[in-house]
This record gives sequence, C-alpha cells and structure tokens, in this order.
Amino acid sequence: MKKIIFITSGKINYKFDNFTLYESIRETAMGSIFPGLDGEIINKPDIAFDKIICAPSNQCVETAKCFSKEFKIFEELLPLKFDLEKIISKDEFEKLGNNAFDVLRQRYLTAFFENKLIEGNREIILRLNKLIERLPEDSTTLAISHAYLIKQFEAYYKLCEKMYTDFEKLSNIFKPEKETMGRLETVEIIIN
Repeated sequence: MKKIIFITSGKINYKFDNFTLYESIRETAMGSIFPGLDGEIINKPDIAFDKIICAPSNQCVETAKCFSKEFKIFEELLPLKFDLEKIISKDEFEKLGNNAFDVLRQRYLTAFFENKLIEGNREIILRLNKLIERLPEDSTTLAISHAYLIKQFEAYYKLCEKMYTDFEKLSNIFKPEKETMGRLETVEIIIN
C-alpha cells in the first residue's frame, strides 16, 4: 500500500516585483517563475509521513523546508502550463476585481476539460502514475504541490476516465466556483 498526502504550500504573494498581478499569474501559468512564501510563519498540520517530496517551485520547496531538511524534488508535482491570455484577457481580469480568480478558475477547468491548455490534459494520468511508481511500497509520502494539480490528481483517482467525459463530476471535485484549496490543505490518495 502507498499513501500520498498531497498538501498545498504555505501562504504566497502572487504578485512579483515590477509585474502587475495579471503579469505575475501569466508567468506562473507558463511555468517561468513561481512565487515564494510570503514570510508568514507556517503552522504545520500534524501529519505522520515517511518521506517528503515537492514540486521544484519556490513556494513548494520553501514549504518542504518547514517540514524537514530532507526532501526530494519531483517534476511531476508541477502544475500544468497554460496560456493565461487565452483564458482571460488582462483588461477583463482587471475589470473583474475581486471576482477575477473565480472566473479564472472556472475557465481554467473548462480549458482543461476541453484539452486546450499548453500541456495536454492526459498529462495528469502520466504524472500520477509516474509519481506512484517512484514511491516505495508500504509508505506514507507528504507531497507538496499546487492546488490545481492536486485537485486534478484527486479527480483522476476518484473518477478515472470519467474525468475526461463528465464535466459535472469533474467540477464537483474541483469546485471552481471557490478557492480550489486553502493553504496547507490536504488530499489523501491510497494506492492498494
């Protein structure tokens, strides 16, 4: 049995110096740069694990360091890349104000379902399977990653191929109408 406890990073500041918020999100969506933690002290949840793995992004590596000095970086834990400008324009994003992220999440999920991201939506299966293969038997692994990817892994784990054919079921897991996952929120997957 393999148990993976996926966890999001600590609190981050989405906006980079010398970038607007939209430009910062665009760069992150392309996988060019990732923000780090905002400096707030992390109150670690009480989680028992054998090993830690994390995405190579700044916020995930910094979060992993808060849990332990020993962890491994796994590329499979990076979010799927997407072109923000194809999902929402800068003008629309700015006009939406506080609702911008709500619209972005909903359109991102639609683009994922319609296989219109930069990386194909089947990449989720490949990444999850590669990740599972790399983990030792009879272990519990803490995997620090990004909310969208974690929810996509959870959706595939629960729905298998229906994830690609039933948008309503995918939406029920992803819940794009609200923040996808809170900071340091977890999702457990058990592989028998």
